[in-house]
Parts: sequence; C-alpha cells; structure tokens
Amino acid sequence: MGEVCEAEVPKIGTELLNQQGYVSLLILLVITFLVGLGNISYHKARAQEKMAVYEAHKVQAIYLADSGLEWAKANLTADPDWGGGSRDLGEGKIEVTVYKDTSGYQVISKSRFKETGQSRSGYLILNDTGQLIISHYEELYN
Repeated sequence: MGEVCEAEVPKIGTELLNQQGYVSLLILLVITFLVGLGNISYHKARAQEKMAVYEAHKVQAIYLADSGLEWAKANLTADPDWGGGSRDLGEGKIEVTVYKDTSGYQVISKSRFKETGQSRSGYLILNDTGQLIISHYEELYN
C-alpha cells in the first residue's frame, strides 16, 4: 500500500534536461531562421548586381551601335563606295552594313558588348554644304 510508482515521482534532473532541450531547440530554430534570412538577402543583392551589370553592358552596346553609324559616316565621306565592315573594340564589336541608293545610304549598325547586343539603322544624305548627315535614325529590334 505504501508503494509509490516511479512514474509518479518527478525527477528533478529530467525536468531540467527537458527545459534545456526546449531552449536548445529554440536557439536552433532562431539560428536556422537567421541563416535563411541571410541567404535570401544575399541572393537578392546578387540578382540586383547582375541586373545593374546587364544594364551597364546594354548602355555600352547602345553607344557602340551609335558609334557604328558615325564610323560609317566618316568612311563614306572618305570613300562613297565603302560597303561597311566590322571592328573589334576591346570587349565590344561593331558590324556595319551600307546599302547605297540614289538619294543616300541606308546604314545598319549592329553592336555586341559581352552578352548584350543592339542594332541601329540610319539613313545618310548629303546636306546643302555637301556633308553627310543622318536624316533618319531608329532602333532595330532583333
């Protein structure tokens, strides 16, 4: 009658271990959350950096394509039969094609800077002083 079941007697050591287990689990969850948050922040920053680099390369490709029109204008001033060409400029490249007709030149300038490309079209005519000018300019979409 005076027997006490072992399950009914609380053990002080067991309660302390249970509390430490909950604290350890809570710390583990907090650390996992912070690592996940840091990982997300890193990937967002990396994606924004990639977008900024792409936009910078795109602007450089635009300037290269525009310079191709100016290059064509300079070459056609020196040689009216110039048909175009290509130039490597460091990490960029320009390809210019010239089509001559009775009133002027249709010039297509394609540029490539790293992974981005741009194309421009311009129509060159002679002005009143005999200089070539761009009378029509447009962006070409691939």
